[in-house]
Amino acid sequence: MKISQKAFEAFDQILREQDIPDASVRIYTIQGCCSPSLQMTVTNKPEPGDQKVEINGMAFHIDSMADAILADVIIDYGTNGFRLERTEKN
Repeated sequence: MKISQKAFEAFDQILREQDIPDASVRIYTIQGCCSPSLQMTVTNKPEPGDQKVEINGMAFHIDSMADAILADVIIDYGTNGFRLERTEKN
């Protein structure tokens, strides 16, 4: 999982505003009409089976299906909020 500097700053701001001890960003999937959809929430209690990833000292908890989706994207942040951008496979 990769995160742009703008997205990192937005996550940092969100976590500070929540004022939840040991808060992290949880990224998970829900089934949409055609395919799984990524969702994000702030939590201090990750779900069983979530993978913990730290990026620049910030904790993220990711479910297994979301982890597979995030393998080839960068999470970015812009005018319309968070978005995913494809990366080149090596």
